[in-house]
Amino acid sequence: MLRLFLAMLITSAFLSPVIAQAQEDWLAMEADYFSEIPQVSSATRLNQSLLDTPSSITIIDRDMIESSGFTQVADLFRLVPGFQVTYATGYHPVVNYHGQSDQYPGRLEVQIDGRSIYRPSLSSINWSFLGVELADIERIEVVRGSNAPAHGMNAFKASINIITRQPFEVRGNHLEASIGDIGTRMVTARHAGSLDEFDYRFSLGYQRDDGFDDRFDGKHVRQLSFRGSYNPTPADHLDLQAGYTEGDNGVEGDDAFVAPFHSRDVDSHFQSLRWTRALDGGAEVVTHFHHNRYRDNDEYAMQGPLSTLLGVAPAVVPLLFDGQSDQVLRFAFFDGMAERYDLEVQYTPPTGDRGGMVVGAGTRLDRRDSDWLLNGKGTVEDLSGRLFGNAEIQLGERLKLNAGAIIEHNQMVGVFGAGRLALNIQLNPAQVLRLGAGYTERSPSLQGNNWNYYSQFNDGTRLEALRVTPGSLEPEELTTYEAAYVGQWPATRLFLDLKAFREEIREGLLSIRDPEFPDLYGVDGSAIVVNGSRIDTQGFEGQIRYQHSTANFVAFQFSLADSHTRYQRSVNPASYRDRDDATPAQTVSLLASRKFSNGIQASAGYYRISDMLWLGEGDFVEEYDRFDVRLAKAFRFDSSRLLVELIGQNLGDTYEEYRHENDFDTRVFLRASLSNW
Repeated sequence: MLRLFLAMLITSAFLSPVIAQAQEDWLAMEADYFSEIPQVSSATRLNQSLLDTPSSITIIDRDMIESSGFTQVADLFRLVPGFQVTYATGYHPVVNYHGQSDQYPGRLEVQIDGRSIYRPSLSSINWSFLGVELADIERIEVVRGSNAPAHGMNAFKASINIITRQPFEVRGNHLEASIGDIGTRMVTARHAGSLDEFDYRFSLGYQRDDGFDDRFDGKHVRQLSFRGSYNPTPADHLDLQAGYTEGDNGVEGDDAFVAPFHSRDVDSHFQSLRWTRALDGGAEVVTHFHHNRYRDNDEYAMQGPLSTLLGVAPAVVPLLFDGQSDQVLRFAFFDGMAERYDLEVQYTPPTGDRGGMVVGAGTRLDRRDSDWLLNGKGTVEDLSGRLFGNAEIQLGERLKLNAGAIIEHNQMVGVFGAGRLALNIQLNPAQVLRLGAGYTERSPSLQGNNWNYYSQFNDGTRLEALRVTPGSLEPEELTTYEAAYVGQWPATRLFLDLKAFREEIREGLLSIRDPEFPDLYGVDGSAIVVNGSRIDTQGFEGQIRYQHSTANFVAFQFSLADSHTRYQRSVNPASYRDRDDATPAQTVSLLASRKFSNGIQASAGYYRISDMLWLGEGDFVEEYDRFDVRLAKAFRFDSSRLLVELIGQNLGDTYEEYRHENDFDTRVFLRASLSNW
């Protein structure tokens, strides 16, 4: 860490004379295409340039979204330094930062237009049922580092804000269709218009595919979303959003006996209302209410009675199981309803000469209801509250301090919180060195704190504990340190972001086997949830982007990381194990795009993840290199535009995603979209 920091300082020292000599030229080019440094708000809730933020931020803009050729939203995060994307099944993408992830990563906040979509059920994101279309995304802001002081405990390691296109930006009609390998069929339809002062957008989407070859993991997704924008007075703006998503996906079993192949049904809906009021002097008050509701059902029964499973006579079953008759066993892992109500108010006073600040408060009700996963507990709820504040303070001509903190309280662990400090040292108007540190606590999720998952006889009698939370859990703890360099050269349209980091996680939550909760098959006992891991990760990551014009750019992202984990293996007696392979040593991506004089746009992507162990039900997966290409041609007819795209993914050897049986081979797609204004 220290050597990386010194190397960055030395590099900056060598560059400073060159930068100083060119400074006057840069200042004279403020009107140049790329001279404006992007403004973001996800890190502190304040509108800041990338040179002023307390954390490293990656922006995936509309050009990158289109040029990537990706058909799934989750795949876009392959373009973010330090992020790993994989598919636990064909319908279940996994997105994670700095490894250490099972199929349900729970340390990442994801928002859509500021609305948290983090589920209180399995403490993660269902990326296949987001309720947003790729064509509706304007850009994505990714804060690479703990962002809890701005957005609460879910932003433990990083945060994502998916920002959709405003209705007035896409007025007219848009129709898009895709076909391709693995039985892919996708359709998106959008209409946006206005009624007096009210702008609106309706989007309708359908998606289906067959998942991985030789696996029963395909999906069908149907979704409808609405966004409305209204200015009742010059000082007031209302943003209204709502949506509904439903579908199903295949869940594998086995042909022999135990679990049948079956479908998991999913439906969800949300409502969001954001009221922004401008006050005198430039102050602002934002009130935001949103509601999310998810429902899952994948209940299934074994394909034969218990006697067949155990290989005994039916008359023996009552002797083994306390008088129970020989009957089938029933299971369900995705089951029940998860619901969230959230109300938040934030106030931004007028910005002064010495900086700006934002303060706010919020309350949240999470509710979980599951006959299976909370067996015997009924509905569980958690009411929480939070107070937060972030400030940007100009200490001198070249020094800027960012300070942020949040205090939260819930019914599971009581009071917990997070704090962050970052000092930005301006080397010249276009380059900054940043030093930062932070501490974050993350409460266990509502489901994680209340596991009570049993298999059952067909008559409803509980048989064995599959996963339980035997006692109260403590918050996870994260301490972070970073040294970063951010620079931009308007004359050459070059942007550079480098970061050296160290992360220390304590009291990490994990599931381990405990013989005191015996399982039916007599393996090592059932899974219990405990605070049983500590993880130290350090490394160096960054991004380089050269933007010649809108359609011509090169973006390179990389992460080099070293991680050490010590985790608990058993409870009684307590035993521990060390491992260093759950964070990949290298994560690399490169996306290049060019538009030729004949109107054809060509883009290519390269993606690499080195050897990595995926936790949970995952495997140790060997390194892979993936190459994607996209060719596109636009045709214009009066007020209409037809875009035809040919997309090739993984034009090389087959590689494995998450598990050895998930073979990702070459896939080809044809996509066409018609827009009129």
